[in-house]
Amino acid sequence: MEPGASIYTFQASDQDGSGPNSLLTYSILHQYSDLPDLLALDPSTGVLTLAQELDHEVTSSLILVIQATDSALNVSQRRWGSVTARVFVTDENDNAPVFSSSSAVSVMEDQPVGFVVLYVVAQDADQGENRRVSYFIETGNAGGTFSLNRNTGSLSILKPIDREEQDLFNLTIVAQDHGVPALSSSQLLSVQVIDVNDEVPWFQENQEAQEQYTLTVYARDGGVPPNFARASVKIRVLDENDNAPAFSRLYYSLEVPENMEPVELFTLRATDLDTGDSGEMTYKITEGDPSGDFRVDRKSGVLSTSRPLDRERRARYSLTVTALDGGSPALSSTATIEVTLLDINDHSPQFTSPSYTADLSEDVPIGSLVQYFLSRGSQGMFIIDQHTGHVITAAPLDRERTASYTFDVCATDSSPTSPRNSTATVTVYVQDVNDNAPFFIQDPLVINISASSVSSHRVLATMRAEDRDFGANGSVFYRFASPGQRTLIVEAMDQGSPAQSSLGVVVIYIREQTYRGIHFSRHARDVSLQENAAKGTAVVQTQAQYPDGSRSGISYSIFSGNTLHSFGISSSTGEIWVQSSMGLDYEETPRLRLVVKAETASSSSFMAVNLILQDVVADDLDQGQNGQVTYSLRSSSLSGLFKIDPLTGSITTAAIMDREIWTQTKLVVTATDRGTPRLAGSATLTE
Repeated sequence: MEPGASIYTFQASDQDGSGPNSLLTYSILHQYSDLPDLLALDPSTGVLTLAQELDHEVTSSLILVIQATDSALNVSQRRWGSVTARVFVTDENDNAPVFSSSSAVSVMEDQPVGFVVLYVVAQDADQGENRRVSYFIETGNAGGTFSLNRNTGSLSILKPIDREEQDLFNLTIVAQDHGVPALSSSQLLSVQVIDVNDEVPWFQENQEAQEQYTLTVYARDGGVPPNFARASVKIRVLDENDNAPAFSRLYYSLEVPENMEPVELFTLRATDLDTGDSGEMTYKITEGDPSGDFRVDRKSGVLSTSRPLDRERRARYSLTVTALDGGSPALSSTATIEVTLLDINDHSPQFTSPSYTADLSEDVPIGSLVQYFLSRGSQGMFIIDQHTGHVITAAPLDRERTASYTFDVCATDSSPTSPRNSTATVTVYVQDVNDNAPFFIQDPLVINISASSVSSHRVLATMRAEDRDFGANGSVFYRFASPGQRTLIVEAMDQGSPAQSSLGVVVIYIREQTYRGIHFSRHARDVSLQENAAKGTAVVQTQAQYPDGSRSGISYSIFSGNTLHSFGISSSTGEIWVQSSMGLDYEETPRLRLVVKAETASSSSFMAVNLILQDVVADDLDQGQNGQVTYSLRSSSLSGLFKIDPLTGSITTAAIMDREIWTQTKLVVTATDRGTPRLAGSATLTE
């Protein structure tokens, strides 16, 4: 997260009405962290922003005490409140593994298969999966001589080793963490093979062993005493071309990065025990390089590349180099050089199109396929399979909230050192589904008219309904569902397929005619209700009466607004209770309307109950019992009208409410933890 980014908005309320007494200023009272000035708070809006870059390895969390103070003109009368907040810094994979084990090791050539040469160790400063490290040999082990355990890092002998064949192995070891994207580092590990006395000496009896001999020859006569003569004889052994050139090894393995300018790779050396022209050698490439990508110096045996090589064109070469002496007839020998080109990350992934567009119905189930390409997820409404590129929905879509989504996706290759990527734009259009029924703006609609003012085709009132859907799904027409003399039932229906409809009530009173039927004391009532209230929670009691005040023989029912059957009503008392918490979600629908019908054999009356969903939640940043919260109502003259669940904080009515007695109530809710000593906080709820 970059400095300046918004983290959270603190909001406090003041019941003093308008003016300085309710104008609030926010400040950080205390900030408990190792880095001061890490966060900044806007004193006017309460927006908490990041002032410096965050590092989980330095600061994993910090605690703030935020204070809200009003702006009373008399400074001594200013009042304030505070709240404690804890900010957790989540770890990002921003540290690559670091090797701590040795970069050089030696091993005797007679060690058995399975012998552990070294434990490779790399450490990662991140946390969790970002910290877990796996190991593998990237280069230098073409013959499969060694085995490296991915999890433990143990490097062991997989095939017998012979110093006379190869005395040094240069292994490129890669340590890679398990973050997304993964980070890695590499180390060049040199394994020196130590000689063991396992070769028998041997004699060579030829010119190459001794080129000249010197003899002393004596001559003696037969006299008495005999006389002697002495002579020195030098014998020179003439060389024959009986030795072919010999390379020190018949097989060589080289690894060369691609795209390098022409460079010397290796010096081939062959020896010939003959002398003179028979011991002079020339080198040439005889097989494996028809394109002339390599060259060898005829005299020195230096093998070089002749041009930059492209691994995507050819990844491996098997070259045959011949050493030819100058004898007659000439003798020769060959060596094989396997050259493997190492890939350089010089190609970015390519999308088949720079942009993608998909049309989805808003009621598509979670997990439905959108497109196929390589990328990572975005926006929270969609996730992406990082291996297949399938983009799927991650949350329910609602066209009435967001009609389209446009976001970038990224395809990244798996290079451990220099990964490359490319992006494409995805646009998802959410297609409307007829999932909203028309909703009457005013229901029931009560009209009081004078008989003398009624004339043909006069507009008495407008019964209007709205539909949140789009196009034909949101186009509403009206008709009488049940026409009558005084009470009219109006049906508002959209033009979706299938169509959805709602019923509304129009009640007409004529002033000159005395109405003797039942009626509610008011046509609408606002009631607060805890979201997700438990089954059986009392909501409100509705009561109708006759003009003389009697209430016998009246039955009650919910006429409209109870589509999810979340509420039940007593047909005899008019008391409404929660029948199911389904649909009582403040974030989805903060307000609901129930139209209650009271009826007798000869008359009926309607009343709207407007439900305002509320939420009371307390959080404690401690753990265990210190973080377990119980709720209670602070004692007051009105506290007997309500009750609170000590575990959930759900507030329900404990008595019948009458607006003519209590037009407004104010409750103080106390949240207490179970620590020692016990700590408490409070919140004010106004209805």
